[in-house]
Order: sequence, then C-alpha cells, then structure tokens
Amino acid sequence: MTIGIQWGDADSDWGGLIYLDAVTAFTRNHSGQVTKHPVDRGGNITDHFIRENDKITLSAVVSQVDLSTNVLEVVDENGYVPYNSKYLYNPVSVSSSDNSLLNKLMPASISQFVGTKKPEVTLDPSTPDYNEGVQTLLETLVSGERFNAEKGVIEPNIQLVSVYEFLGSLISKVRRDFVITSVAFNETADTGDGVYCEITLEKVRFVTLESTEIPKDVADSMKSKSASKSDKGKQDSTAKTKGTTGGPKPDADPLRTIRD
Repeated sequence: MTIGIQWGDADSDWGGLIYLDAVTAFTRNHSGQVTKHPVDRGGNITDHFIRENDKITLSAVVSQVDLSTNVLEVVDENGYVPYNSKYLYNPVSVSSSDNSLLNKLMPASISQFVGTKKPEVTLDPSTPDYNEGVQTLLETLVSGERFNAEKGVIEPNIQLVSVYEFLGSLISKVRRDFVITSVAFNETADTGDGVYCEITLEKVRFVTLESTEIPKDVADSMKSKSASKSDKGKQDSTAKTKGTTGGPKPDADPLRTIRD
C-alpha cells in the first residue's frame, strides 16, 4: 500500500497530489470520551458520550529515486499526475554508423584505418529534485494561511485534504475531509537526499451560520407582546400608604399634627 495526499478539486485554482514513495507506518485512531459524575456510593454515572475526530498518523519517505512501480499510471480522481511524479529510465544506449559485417570480421590492426563514425553514448537526463518542493507544499498545507497578492495580506486558508490509498496504480480507498495538523521532518546521517516525514491528519466537520425567516405567526405574536407594553414615563418610587394622599406622611406623629 502506498499513500497520496490530495488537495483542491477540478475547479480550484490551487490543488494537486503528493505521492509518498514509501510508507513505513500508518495508524488510524478512533476514540471518544464519556462524561463522569461521581455519586455518594463511590462510583461514576454517565449521561453523554463525546466522539473525538478520527486521526491518521503516518511515517513516509519521499525520495528522488523511484521506489515504486507503475508510477506513471498513478493519478487522482481528477486525472492529475502527482506533483513529484517520476518517469521511467531508459537504458544506456550506444550507437554507431558502422554496421557492416566486413568491419566486424577485420582485425583491429586493419579496421583502425577504415573511416567509421565513433560510437555515441546516450544517457537519460536526471530526474528533477522535488524534495524541497514537497517540504514547502506540506508546510503550506499545515499552516492554515495563504498570502493574498492582490490585497497584500495573509488570509486564513484551512485546506481540506484527501488521503488516497493505492494498490499499485489503482485507487483502493479515499478518505476525505481531513486537515493536516502537524508535519515533522527527520534528518539524520542516514537519510541522505530523501524526505523522511511524520504527518498527522484529523478529520473535521465544519458548520456554517445561515439566516432564516421567522414564521409569520411567531412574528405576529412577538409584535403583539411588544405593543402591549406602553411607556408610562418616569414614576415616583416613594412608598405610600393607602388613603394618605394629601395627608401626613406615614411616619409622622398624628398627635403632633393635631397640636400644630
């Protein structure tokens, strides 16, 4: 099994596929947690189960050398080849214009005086080094940001990726709606020119806010309730005793009032 990380779609202005030449470890984690409420008898009771997002952790190698087979046939669902795809090498060829049987039978002491074209050796050009580009792409996918050249500012850009599982050149499974949460690059004396990386991905579920129209009966009910409350203006907050309007205050001495 080999792995590819794909982002974007056919309508995106930025997308592609990174083909991981070799996967040395692949872990899928499904977990959750339950609520715990202690009771008097020393135990816990549970009323909810909270499921955590699924996670994938993998260790992979991206090499300049072609470690896989049929790599030219590997494509994503949109028909795009991987960014770091490699071509098959042609064997070294040696060509010469002297194909006569006579020259092959003549001894070297005689054939050296016969005018023949010297043999030409043809080598395949070396494969481009994609290692630096792969590292840059993975760092960009995990950053969650993207530079807007028109506005000259950095904008949030959470990039969803899909994890492709290949059997040979065929797509065996696609896991969608993941984000890369961490990428670690390991470099030692034994890694050479290859990119040794550890990638952690987490499945996400996004929600969006939507505006909706309030039903007419609910809106009419709210209007009627608000209309029933009229503005009574500023009111006197002083406490009064019933029947004492215009008379002495409740705390006044009635005998003193009569004497006065």
